Amino acid sequence: SPARFQRLLAFLTDDLRLPLKTVRYMLTKRPSLLATEIEGSGGMRATVDALAALGVTRKHLKSVLPLYPGVLSLPPSQLSRFTEALCVEDSGLSPLALASLIRKAPYVLLYQPDTQITPVLECLQSFDNLE
Repeated sequence: SPARFQRLLAFLTDDLRLPLKTVRYMLTKRPSLLATEIEGSGGMRATVDALAALGVTRKHLKSVLPLYPGVLSLPPSQLSRFTEALCVEDSGLSPLALASLIRKAPYVLLYQPDTQITPVLECLQSFDNLE
């Protein structure tokens, strides 16, 4: 609906301070954002807040979102599963290092923790056990 689109536009341009040209590009690249909720526990605002808690600021989002607009459609629950998968005791990855990883390679957030991250970590950890 037009009202929903206006709320999305206001969120992206006013709250996140993205230029209109960038917003157009993002919505062309990822039209599914038009159907993503803004408010609520699984909405874009909650995702931005969860990313901020991980050390990804709105300033970082201005450079990340044009390249990976799908990050906005990630539910905070997936972000927490991602964090839990990478910050396990055996991984050696600190929360500070995780924040740096997300800022430098935000596409890793799009990986599924249970099927794409945990098995890789387990495999890498098994190499440590061989020594």
